[in-house]
Amino acid sequence: MTNPIRVLPVLVALACGCTAPAPTPAAKAPAPVVEAPPAPPAPAKTEEKKGTGIDREARARYRAALAEGRELHRKNDYRGAIAAFEKALAVDPDDPRALAELGWAAFFVPDLELAEKKTRAALARTVEAKSRGAALYNLGRIAEERADVPGAIALYKQSLAERPNDTVRERLSKLDAAAAAARDLLTPIALRGPFKTLREFCAGHTTSDGETLPCDPDAALPSDVYEGPTAVPRGDGPILEARVLWAPGMSAPTTEAEVLVMLAIRTDKGWWVGPPVADVYNPGAFGIHGSMTAKALELVQLVAGGPPELRYQFVSNHYDSDMGINEYESSSDTSLVICGVGPSGKPACTGAIPQEYSSERAILFPEEDEPGARHDDLRAQQYALTTTIAPDGTMTIASDDKLPDHLRPLLGVRPLTFP
Repeated sequence: MTNPIRVLPVLVALACGCTAPAPTPAAKAPAPVVEAPPAPPAPAKTEEKKGTGIDREARARYRAALAEGRELHRKNDYRGAIAAFEKALAVDPDDPRALAELGWAAFFVPDLELAEKKTRAALARTVEAKSRGAALYNLGRIAEERADVPGAIALYKQSLAERPNDTVRERLSKLDAAAAAARDLLTPIALRGPFKTLREFCAGHTTSDGETLPCDPDAALPSDVYEGPTAVPRGDGPILEARVLWAPGMSAPTTEAEVLVMLAIRTDKGWWVGPPVADVYNPGAFGIHGSMTAKALELVQLVAGGPPELRYQFVSNHYDSDMGINEYESSSDTSLVICGVGPSGKPACTGAIPQEYSSERAILFPEEDEPGARHDDLRAQQYALTTTIAPDGTMTIASDDKLPDHLRPLLGVRPLTFP
């Protein structure tokens, strides 16, 4: 369970969208790719416009500066790109897109100190999984350039914890093959524990950034964040109880701005807690909205002759707008997590296995589009995968659709075994 699916979009425009290896500073760099995010019922565009806190003239200056920076980056004029992104930040100093792109341009100067400073600033303002994963990957590249191999390994592992990505896994495998193998989405990973109570776990809860933010195991999930079942009836064993637990993922702007959603399982040894399977980001600004709906949380007999497994299926909805290029993206993706108890007696869970996905990227404010504005990445996408488990424990994943490159390795037949 190593790849939390983030239900919170913040477009961090990192040149590597982490879908292809980023070139070294000596090589020609590709233009930054903005990884756009998604959403449930998107707020009305008139509301989005009011919610930005920046007037039309300022938005136009911001878009022009961001477009200039991206064009200069495409031309490998990294210092010029940095200057342009600084102009965008003069309009919105906390914008994670401009911060991330400035940091990526600085990487190619190379100015590693500036690259790290701006990338970390972007990361602190970003919670969407793809964008955080890309930022962490970029920080890993910076660490590698500094010959900090342990630091790079840790950052690549954090990047993969945000979402599966073949480019990051391949880079990690060159530094630590065992760590890369452990990040396989379909390999069940043991949960942390045992804890006598969930309150014991919550007292020491830390975020992926190492910040200690205690959680309340008795607190209900915010209604605007989560809908659906949160617990299963008590089982006969070895899974005696299972529930959905949430914890804050950040302290600012509020501890509920980012909600980390985790699975907790009780056995006769106590409680065990997995890493986030999803997190929902609702900062109350920036045109960002995320939500999550659980479709199933149940104990079911998947493998003949064995104890029941825990099946958790949920839908993540995302919405985010990129004011810099006057575009927005909304998406909905369904994922499946399967947990069980093997010979070790420790509960283990797969990562969040993709099942269905649909997204649309479109123009945010058509009436405000600049003359000659380029929209090279408008698109609509939809695909589905089916996951079946035979009585002998064989798991088959199939699809009739054209899948993104990073999902193709999931297809095929493999045993589902719990350690």
